[in-house]
Amino acid sequence: MQHAAKTEFSAAYTGIVAVAVSNVLPALAGILALDLGWNAQTIGRFASADSIGSLMGTLLASAFMGRQSFRTLTVAGLAVLVLADVASGLFNSATLMVAARLVGGVGGGLAMSISFAVFAVTRPERGIALWSIGQLVFGFFAITALPALTAALGWQTAFFGLAVFVIPGLILARNLPQKPTMQHADAPAPQPPLAIGLPVAVAIVGVALFYCGQGEFWPYLEVVGLASGIARKSVEVSLSVSAASAIAGSTLVLLAGRRFGYTVPVLASFAVTIAAILSIHSADPAVFRVAIAAFTFAWPIFAAYQFALIAARNPSARVAAFVTTANWAGLVAGPLVTGQLIESGMDGSVRWLAIALDATALCSVMPLMRRHRPQTAITARAET
Repeated sequence: MQHAAKTEFSAAYTGIVAVAVSNVLPALAGILALDLGWNAQTIGRFASADSIGSLMGTLLASAFMGRQSFRTLTVAGLAVLVLADVASGLFNSATLMVAARLVGGVGGGLAMSISFAVFAVTRPERGIALWSIGQLVFGFFAITALPALTAALGWQTAFFGLAVFVIPGLILARNLPQKPTMQHADAPAPQPPLAIGLPVAVAIVGVALFYCGQGEFWPYLEVVGLASGIARKSVEVSLSVSAASAIAGSTLVLLAGRRFGYTVPVLASFAVTIAAILSIHSADPAVFRVAIAAFTFAWPIFAAYQFALIAARNPSARVAAFVTTANWAGLVAGPLVTGQLIESGMDGSVRWLAIALDATALCSVMPLMRRHRPQTAITARAET
């Protein structure tokens, strides 16, 4: 495997294991409820602790990226994550497990920030696509296998298994560059470390708004289908189809790369997302299925090229860390906003707010769009 490919793969694997708990949360929730008797409130605290910890980890990364090498920070983050996973399996106290999840989230957020920093100086759209595919595939197999595994070997096996899954990332960290650099054929003079620039700052805010808009719907897709009067079995099939369509969207990014530039994929995926959101409340099972499939298909496409636009303008590690912070902030805020609107009897406002957030996210990257992008020669040079 060529060095550049090893770097991309290692960064993608790091990013996948960094968010592994989030991707298997449906299975973990069932295990914790069945084996430990946790109620919905306790499970919610567990999930929130992981997300909040991840958000804190991304902020920590932005503070240390200029002082420590990427390899050191990756190993540190993954080591904390392994210890937290093991501790979660050893503790039998909800309070201690929630605390362990908060600490583990910090480690995962730190490692994920490094992944995005490496993506920024290689091929951003490809890196995000690999990361997305890896998450979806891992989530599918893990969610399928964990219930049977824990039924046979005990609930602790879920957390010990997650720890084992993280360990290869500690080895792959040696493939990551110490200080990756990016060279464009006609690149401008490098910006000072703190000179993020207003267009990039606005686009980073747009990342948070986009993930908030998507996060408004994602946890509630099953609820939306059932509330529309669609049979549970049909809704479950639709959710399976949506998972496959998300993989298809990420795969399309891998295949297309920069052939169509950045503007066309961003605009096309935005249009598909809006159409999906407008159709998702349909009582027709076929329309609902197509709508959520379109929603999950367009999500990784917009996200990949949104990040690519930001990285093309400013590929600094600090900016990549801020993007991951925005990512988590949006995902944490989205479900909370939806829950509040539903509780206030404003269910109909959810879709219009999501559309407004996604539209604002689109506007935020428009200043970064260019009809022609310079070809990029990449050097991910490890300093030893």
